[in-house]
Parts: sequence; structure tokens; C-alpha cells
Amino acid sequence: MGAQQLLLIVLTVIIVGIAISVGIYLFNYYNYKSNVQAILAEMQHFAAMSQSYWASPISMGGASKNNDYCDTQQMASHLGFKEKYGAKIIQITYFYISPNAEFHLEGSWDGILEINALGVAAFRGKYPYINYKYDLNNDKPEIEITARKDWEE
Repeated sequence: MGAQQLLLIVLTVIIVGIAISVGIYLFNYYNYKSNVQAILAEMQHFAAMSQSYWASPISMGGASKNNDYCDTQQMASHLGFKEKYGAKIIQITYFYISPNAEFHLEGSWDGILEINALGVAAFRGKYPYINYKYDLNNDKPEIEITARKDWEE
């Protein structure tokens, strides 16, 4: 083999290596982005379910747009969240686990629903973290998307 052929083989191996690394990077990036989109779709589903509970009359098991009939425990039960008790007896976390993320219902006060989610797809060692606040009175969401390593960050 001539020097020119060896140089061509080395150059080909380098180009293939770069292409593989770029492909892995892009796969992880788009996996992360699609996880964010899937979480947002689930958040919209929770918002629609909470809106139906909020607007339904009390006689039909709803809150009739009254804060006295809509607390965090009732909303969690309606949305399908489960209870997890912390170290203290009054520390209750309402959670829901799906293939896309783990969701925590932070509260339902004055017609505002707040849900946080930590995704499952990592990119550069961090997972998507989404804070979703939904105003049941005005039908307006407020979304904040960041990246975290875990719930405690």
C-alpha cells in the first residue's frame, strides 16, 4: 500500500468517527427536546382535566368555580395523583409518574394550579424541569422550562 492510500484510510476513519459523534449528539439533543414536548402535552391534559373539575357544578362532583370546594387534595384526587408522605406527618407530596416524567402537584390555590415535572431524557447530564402554573379563572398557563440534575437542585 502506498502512503496515499494509508492517508486516505486514516482520513476516512476520522471523518466516520466525527459523523458518529455528531449523530449521537443530535440523537440525545432531539430526544431531550421531544421529552420536553411530551411533558408539555401531558401538562395541557392536566390543565383540561382541572378546568373540567373547576367548572363542573358541586352536584356533579366539581368545584363550581369556588375555592372552598377546590383544595390541593381534591384536585390531586381528580387528576389521578398519588400521595407520598415525607419525614413529617404533615408533609404530603402529590405525584404522578408517566413514561415521560415524574409530576408533582405543588398546589391549587385561588384558582391557580401549579405542577412541576422532571423529565426522563438527559442531555449533558441534566433533565428537563418544567414549572407549569395554570390560572383556572382566566384559562391562561404560565410555563417555565429549565434543566436540572434532580428534584433538589
